[in-house]
Amino acid sequence: MPAEFQADALLGTLEQELRAGQKVLLPTADIAKASSPSRLTELGLEVTKIDIYETVLETDGGEEVIQSAQGRKA
Repeated sequence: MPAEFQADALLGTLEQELRAGQKVLLPTADIAKASSPSRLTELGLEVTKIDIYETVLETDGGEEVIQSAQGRKA
C-alpha cells in the first residue's frame, strides 16, 4: 500500500510488479497529471487511460461547508 494516495506514489509501489508488454487500464480524473501514463509507457506497458470522473468547482452551499468546518451550525 502506498504511503500517499496519489498516482505517482501508487506507481512507485507497483513498479516492481509491472512487466513490459502488460496491459494497463488507467482510470483517472479529467485533470490527472500525464506523468503516470507516460511513466507506464516508458516501462513498456500498453496503457489505456480513461477519464472516469470530472472535477468541478461546486459553489452552492459553500457557506454551510465553511460554517460546518468552523464548528458552527448553518
